[in-house]
Amino acid sequence: MKVYQLTYRSEAIPEISAKEIEDILDEAKTHNSPNGITGCLVYHNGNFIQLLEGEEEKVLEIYSYIKTDKRHQNPHVISKGWGKERVFKDWNMAYIDMAELKVGDKEKLLKMSVDELTAMSDENNYTLNLFWYNIFILLNE
Repeated sequence: MKVYQLTYRSEAIPEISAKEIEDILDEAKTHNSPNGITGCLVYHNGNFIQLLEGEEEKVLEIYSYIKTDKRHQNPHVISKGWGKERVFKDWNMAYIDMAELKVGDKEKLLKMSVDELTAMSDENNYTLNLFWYNIFILLNE
């Protein structure tokens, strides 16, 4: 079953606190589940990258809200389109904070992003490829 996917990148406000990021996740979890939205939010060095997946109308509605959220600056869509299936089907919002990763975990995530890119290159899922590519770039910044 095809699923609509949108990947965006934004900058966190300079003074964003851990509590504000927690609030973003709580809001996402509360809103996403009843709307059939899944995805993953990654935070590193003041930047967010997120993949949202679900019905097109619901995904675009959530992204419209994100664009007005004062905790985000300069949000821009990296890619949007249709995928074969959900990637984060068991997560109404997975979250990765690079600063909280233990020694070696960043390298594991970096390897995972490379592995995912390699495995997906044959699937022609441009939006998902760009999600993992941007995580790879973010990890190397």
